[in-house]
Amino acid sequence: MCRMNRDRFGQVCVSKTIKMLLSQLAFACKQRHIKTMRNYRIFFVCIATALVALFILDKQQQILSQWAFKNVEDISKLRATSRTQNKMPDTDTFILEKAEQRPPLSSLIADKEANVTGDVQFLLDFAIIGHPKTATSFQLEWFASHPEIQAYTYEIHSLQHGKPALLVSQLYELPAGSKYKRGYKAPRDVKHVEALESLHKYWPDTRLVVGLRHPVTWFESFYNL
Repeated sequence: MCRMNRDRFGQVCVSKTIKMLLSQLAFACKQRHIKTMRNYRIFFVCIATALVALFILDKQQQILSQWAFKNVEDISKLRATSRTQNKMPDTDTFILEKAEQRPPLSSLIADKEANVTGDVQFLLDFAIIGHPKTATSFQLEWFASHPEIQAYTYEIHSLQHGKPALLVSQLYELPAGSKYKRGYKAPRDVKHVEALESLHKYWPDTRLVVGLRHPVTWFESFYNL
């Protein structure tokens, strides 16, 4: 790839050189600085040399492009052959099999109104817990746009109501797979002691996102509601 970029750079340099020579030739002719045939020949030789160099670089780039395309095809065939010989499952199958190995919901909670009875750390990787009017909606939409992040696009207030088991059931309904990161948004959880205690008790390794904002613009945002 670096070789092809260097060749492309060479083409640009040769093209600019030809343009510069032509402009100088036109200027010299206009000002009648070229008075002998020998000077004309020198200019034409320079232009012809630059054109030949441009032609050679173009051919070389075509050869390198064909070589790179062929290598990509060979690598794809090699990976396919290795996967067939070693009987390696594809990525989707592997993720699905791993997702099926997660514990059933019944072993994590007794019911949505009861307490959590199992290890639920794997269900929550991040939580946007504050503060209101600090771009929490934008953060959630930005996170959710990533193909490997699963999150609800609306606020989840389960912990504020003292129902961690309900949050577990909601997170459990998100698409399964070890490659996914899961999260939720509740901008007022940061000031609810019960919500913070639940996060500390059931999700100690979860990353907590807390937004800050200049006080003046923060009050202006509430005023503009």
